[in-house]
Amino acid sequence: HEDKQETVQYIPYTQEMYDTLLTSEPFALFFHAEWCPTCRGMEEAILDEMDTFPKGTKILKVNYDTETELKATYGITTQSIVVIVDAEGNAAETLAAPSNADIIAALEAVM
Repeated sequence: HEDKQETVQYIPYTQEMYDTLLTSEPFALFFHAEWCPTCRGMEEAILDEMDTFPKGTKILKVNYDTETELKATYGITTQSIVVIVDAEGNAAETLAAPSNADIIAALEAVM
């Protein structure tokens, strides 16, 4: 059976999942808005190319319109931003409308 740690996951943000990942492993926060065409394009690319991400990658899809506290935590002022969080829980990199290659490079740097 496949080790669940090895799969790439693109999952809706929840406080519980965030708290579980924070300070345990690197992950990405994708500040996404349904009304944003750039966000929709990025989401489509992520889903189309899941197998190109490093094994064990977790990307949390954050609702840009409702998660105001989380936006404040990371200084997010616009949607289509990806924040790479390292294993210590620090924002290692903040990427504006990144390509998958940009996200992958930033993740590999902290994994």
